Amino acid sequence: SLSSRVQGLGNMDDFETAVLLALSPQSDAGMRSKAIEFTESVRTSPDGWRFCIAKLTQSYRAEVRFWCLGVLVEWLAPKAARYTDLAPNDRAMFRHHVSQFLVRVCEVPTSTSASSAGAVSSASNMSSSAAVPSYVRNKLAQLVAFLVAADFPHEWPSAFADLQQFLNYMQCDTALRIDMYFRVIRAVDDEVTSIRAGQRDKQRIMRVRDALRVSNINEVTSSWAAFLSESSSRALAQGDTAAARYASWALDAAKRFVEWV
Repeated sequence: SLSSRVQGLGNMDDFETAVLLALSPQSDAGMRSKAIEFTESVRTSPDGWRFCIAKLTQSYRAEVRFWCLGVLVEWLAPKAARYTDLAPNDRAMFRHHVSQFLVRVCEVPTSTSASSAGAVSSASNMSSSAAVPSYVRNKLAQLVAFLVAADFPHEWPSAFADLQQFLNYMQCDTALRIDMYFRVIRAVDDEVTSIRAGQRDKQRIMRVRDALRVSNINEVTSSWAAFLSESSSRALAQGDTAAARYASWALDAAKRFVEWV
């Protein structure tokens, strides 16, 4: 069983070692073979998603968090369809933990708020762009997009409202928060609402598009317009390169969605 394999690894650092060995062609062949056997058992286990979600909360290296996110993405991939077989309460747990991780990777460590000290402390190793490289952010965005594809609107009607709330969550690092938000929006377009995505699953694209039209589309597009206006003004008046980048992301989002909105 998966639990017995995990116990056989010893402490949590051994899990990190196993993943890193499995990812490294230069590692010892015998050790890498054992590591691959273990990591494959996690990937294919019925409880593999629980294991990987639990590991996301640990302060592992970026490569290990990326591997865990990849396993979760595989659970949601259309061809796998294992996520749809989960019980509703398990799906809700899945969404909750992914949403919490989305916030955690962007949180700013601070000692000024006693009420949030515990959450902030747990995020201290993941609160800068250096600690959250682009490939991890891209995989997380893809995972959120697949959750939207699977559960919006029937099980996750607040998906886009939650994303807008995340965009305005001031305890998150501003640059990372805006970066992650627009990565998710691009991933939703790539994986769910674009014409190309619709060629893969016409029923899904119509479900998500129709539900978004009657729920949050005005709020979502209005936030992009505000970003474009404010960021463009700052970029022109102050030469703010970050603001120019935000404006380009907002414009890109609008271009992606305008074809069907």
